[in-house]
Amino acid sequence: MEGYCLKCKSKREIVNPEAAFLSNGRPTTRGTCAVCGMKIQKMGATDAHAGMTPPPPVKREPKRAKRSGNLVIVESPTKAKTVGRFLGKGYQVRASVGHVRDLLRSQLSVDVDNGFTPKYRIPNEKRPIVKELKALAQQAEQVYLATDPDREGEAIAWHLKEAAELEGIPTHRVVFHEITKSAVDEAFQHPREIDMNLVNAQQARRILDRLVGYMLSPLLWAKVRSRLSAGRVQSVALRLVVEREREISAFEAVEYWSIAADLAKITNGGATFRARLAKVDDQDFSLGSEKEAGDMAEDLYKASCRVARVKRGERRRNPSAPFTTSTLQQEASRKLGFSPKKTMAIAQQLYEGVEIDSQGMTGLITYMRTDSTQVAEAAQKEARDFIAEKYGKESLPAEPPQYRTKSRNAQEAHEAIRPTSVLRQPKSLEAYLSRDQNRLYGLIWQRFIASQMSPALFDTIQVDVEAVGARKYLLRASGAVLRFQGFLAVYEEARDEDQAEDEDGQTAMPPLEDGEILKIAGIFPEQHFTQPPPRYTEAALVKALEENDIGRPSTYAPILSTIQQRGYVVREEKRLLPTEIGFTVNDMLVTYFPDVINTGFTATMEDELDEIAEGTHDWASTLREFYEPFCKDLKHAEKEIPKADDTPEPAGRDCPTCGKPLVIRYGRYGKFIGCSTFPACRYVEPWLEKMGVLCPKDGGELVERKTRKGRTFYACSNYPTCDFTSWRKPLPNPCPSCGGLLVYGAKQTAQCIKCETKFALDELPPREPEKT
Repeated sequence: MEGYCLKCKSKREIVNPEAAFLSNGRPTTRGTCAVCGMKIQKMGATDAHAGMTPPPPVKREPKRAKRSGNLVIVESPTKAKTVGRFLGKGYQVRASVGHVRDLLRSQLSVDVDNGFTPKYRIPNEKRPIVKELKALAQQAEQVYLATDPDREGEAIAWHLKEAAELEGIPTHRVVFHEITKSAVDEAFQHPREIDMNLVNAQQARRILDRLVGYMLSPLLWAKVRSRLSAGRVQSVALRLVVEREREISAFEAVEYWSIAADLAKITNGGATFRARLAKVDDQDFSLGSEKEAGDMAEDLYKASCRVARVKRGERRRNPSAPFTTSTLQQEASRKLGFSPKKTMAIAQQLYEGVEIDSQGMTGLITYMRTDSTQVAEAAQKEARDFIAEKYGKESLPAEPPQYRTKSRNAQEAHEAIRPTSVLRQPKSLEAYLSRDQNRLYGLIWQRFIASQMSPALFDTIQVDVEAVGARKYLLRASGAVLRFQGFLAVYEEARDEDQAEDEDGQTAMPPLEDGEILKIAGIFPEQHFTQPPPRYTEAALVKALEENDIGRPSTYAPILSTIQQRGYVVREEKRLLPTEIGFTVNDMLVTYFPDVINTGFTATMEDELDEIAEGTHDWASTLREFYEPFCKDLKHAEKEIPKADDTPEPAGRDCPTCGKPLVIRYGRYGKFIGCSTFPACRYVEPWLEKMGVLCPKDGGELVERKTRKGRTFYACSNYPTCDFTSWRKPLPNPCPSCGGLLVYGAKQTAQCIKCETKFALDELPPREPEKT
């Protein structure tokens, strides 16, 4: 038998042939070359193989591609671009585009009988992303999960690890509160494991909200009408708005009077100043009628006056702390007119990064979902150096200021919202930012710089004047004059429209001495009425949510958006008013679920979620403690709540298509008008809320409309024949000057669109009744 010898490079006789099988089961004959002695073989079966059993083929593992490089996963493409610029070669940065797993929408998706185990699913639109991340992870040496530094970000990191099947691949969690090179480098030098306590706290919140929403909403559908929803936090926010509206409705105004007097010096050209009556016979007083005020004013006018005391002093006004999520939303609402949702969307863009020519993608602010007012030491030093150079050393306090966080559950590991570098002044970024981005960045920059500056100083004066007539009176005048600007050179916090003015104005008084004789130059009684509590603005409601520990920084904007999108609350002239359906839903939920729809329960639950995040409480136990009594309340409500009358309200006219009556219906986007024979006739038209005011162009009815983005405006019902529109709500009163259309202005004023004259709302004459 011959075989091919590789050494001789030709066929040679095989010495000592032996039948054998290869590892794949193929037969062969092995031996040595008769010429050179090298081992050779010949493939194929021979008689010697007869009766031999070949071994089972050996399965060889496919050769695994060599791993190289590092995969970094973040939430958004913009953030990926910014982070990727700092990491450079050896790192591949990809975006998950938000959550990659969630509870199923079609069902409760929580096994309440098995430890509240959630059932997660990768949405269809996220499957290609997860598939790509999984493939990239298989080729990487290490995977870094660089999602946001809060509980939701921690949960996203865990879902990424599970969905992309990263088990067995070295996977790390990295956290940074600002997207700068130093912060990113520091985070990658100190990676950690995913914190399952934070994940479980977020899971508990998500499951809790799912239980409340998916179990209460069907109750509303059955008892009130379809397309309504309830939520653990949104329903408590709705309750605040409804209760405030009821306080206003129940309020009864009480008349009272105040008295002011102009006091003149005997010398110095008779210089005058105004003082208010503070006490009568050394007691506080009240005047309930014009007669009482008139009698007292008459006696006071005849009284002899002298200066009892002149008190001069100094007042320090400290700057406000750097922004938290809550205070940023409030201030952006007051100063810029932004909704919380818009504020957070723009802040997200500034945090993730903006393209700047000389620097590339650059993160401009720190993480924007925070309830902490802490500031990094390096950021404080940079700010102090900048302030000393630009505003002078006298504008710097001796020590860097430290601010206490107002929220008792603040996560102090976070930082306040601040610029990543104070050297990037708002003016220098105008070319790279949109108008709204630059306005919000400027607000954040100014607030942070001001927070690191010295207090403002005011020289104060308080003058007490004693007047003696039939009775003894104490008149008081006070004022303050700014002596040192301090932080006011950069920024002054906006006041809520309902907040009383302070005494920091430039009030000047003539020189006065104790015992100096004065004369009364005029007496001014003034009528007042007690005022009801104001309706919430969006800023005021965010403040109330924070004060009552309702929700967390990441939830304030969604809460306000939800109660408005559901039609429970409307925004008129920057104020939040509950709708009819808002009252109905609130009253039903508060009556039958008082232990859940209240601020105390919501705040207590936030405490328990914090304990879960700290690892001191079990998340399944928290859910069980809530679920069992909640189920009892739900069964009681299903049995006791009567079904509301859901007969559609007639619209008062017939369908132009089939001639049958039109009715008012409710859909996903609120009211609309449809045919009563639906689905036989599918005629529909939008619901137009009439304002009771005629169009100034063609005399048609003015109606309320909404843009595609949901912004309210007012237009003529004869559109498109008439193109009149207004962003501001019209008033039924005609202009007292020219008879033109009045619209609401700022700060309780009205303005005529024809002559542009402004009027105080309380000074407008009542509308004359229409003649019949």
